[in-house]
Amino acid sequence: MFGLDLPLFLALFAFAFQGTSDFFLKSGVVRKGDPFSIMAMTVPSFILTSAVFGAALGALEFNRATFLYGPVTGVLSFIAMNLFITSLKHGEASVNTMLFRLSFIVTSFLTIGFLGESAGWSKWLGLALASGAVCSVALGGGALRVGSNKGITLAVAALVSYGINAFCFKLAALNGVQAPAFSVVTSSCFGLASIILHFLPWGGFRFQASPAVFRYGLLTGFLMAVMFNCIVWAMSLGAEASVVMPILQLSFVLTAALAVISLKESVNGRKALGFTLAIAALIVFAL
Repeated sequence: MFGLDLPLFLALFAFAFQGTSDFFLKSGVVRKGDPFSIMAMTVPSFILTSAVFGAALGALEFNRATFLYGPVTGVLSFIAMNLFITSLKHGEASVNTMLFRLSFIVTSFLTIGFLGESAGWSKWLGLALASGAVCSVALGGGALRVGSNKGITLAVAALVSYGINAFCFKLAALNGVQAPAFSVVTSSCFGLASIILHFLPWGGFRFQASPAVFRYGLLTGFLMAVMFNCIVWAMSLGAEASVVMPILQLSFVLTAALAVISLKESVNGRKALGFTLAIAALIVFAL
């Protein structure tokens, strides 16, 4: 399990890029960038990075599964990422990122239940620890009252959305999609959803250009594209989603560390307990 085979290497590589991209998303919001606009601005660099990656590897084959699952994951990614980045506007990156990145709880239950992935004691213990981490952060400090913490509510909604989305990644990989081509279709649908919402009169979403939107949107798009291609590639090589997704989602530790150091976010007992449980869950998951 801990040998540096290619799927594990790809998951660890994706972990570093995802942790950094989440930090830059928070930085963009802190610098008054509009959350919806930042996410919309990730699309050009995401598509370009995936296309270059695919061309270099000779892996830009668009098959039926690519066009079947690409739009589904594009829309789910759009929902999850916009919920997540909006949550950062109402809360701390170190808390909301941890909640969002525990989406592997949903993914693991789905892949074990519907795809028959292995379900040993380590996975069930990991799920219990991860659930404890979510409860420690989401239900502490008066947040038991529904709606008392908008940021945490949005982060948990993003957790569920992205967990379902990652399950669809695995379905796509099982049906033979090539990661770069799949990424191009997914991000194109993500961008189309952004454009549609921008022009809907009742949507309340408008692209608001600013230096922070362009700077952090384009940079985050590049980082997210590398992460996405690596993790889909790992799954296409046969890696179980219930293994590589927990490794990937450990990236919240990197994001939290960067947020505490750079953005001076606080560390309290409830948050520390949540981090400890989450890290323990991810370690157990990889056993």
